[in-house]
Amino acid sequence: MFEPKTDRIKELMGIFDKKTNIYIDFANVIRWQDKLKWHIDLKRLKQFFDSFDTINLVKFYSGTLVGNIASEKFIEDIRSMKYDVHTKPVKIMNLSIDVSSIPIDSPILLRDFIRKPFWQSLI
Repeated sequence: MFEPKTDRIKELMGIFDKKTNIYIDFANVIRWQDKLKWHIDLKRLKQFFDSFDTINLVKFYSGTLVGNIASEKFIEDIRSMKYDVHTKPVKIMNLSIDVSSIPIDSPILLRDFIRKPFWQSLI
C-alpha cells in the first residue's frame, strides 16, 4: 500500500481505500490549471496514481488536432506515460456571423464568449 509523507496526502488514503478507476478529461484539467494557476505534471500524476494498489486503471481523454505536430506529440507522450489514452479528432467549426446590424462599439457579440461580469464592465 502507498505510504503518504504529508497530511494532505494522508487525506487521499480514504478516497483510494477501495478499488478505484480514474477518468481524466484533459480539457477540464487545462482549465483548472489555468484558473488555479497550478502546473500539473502528468508524468508525476501518473506515478502518484500508480503508487496505490487500489487504483485499477487511469483513463485519459483528450482531443487531437490532426496534422498538428504538437498535439499529436502530446498524445504520444501521454501514451508513453502508460495512461490508457482515448482521443478523437477535434472538430473545427467555421461559423459565419452577420454583424451588419450591430453597432461597431457594441459588446453584444462578446457576451456569448466572455464571462458575464467581464462583459458587463464593458457596457
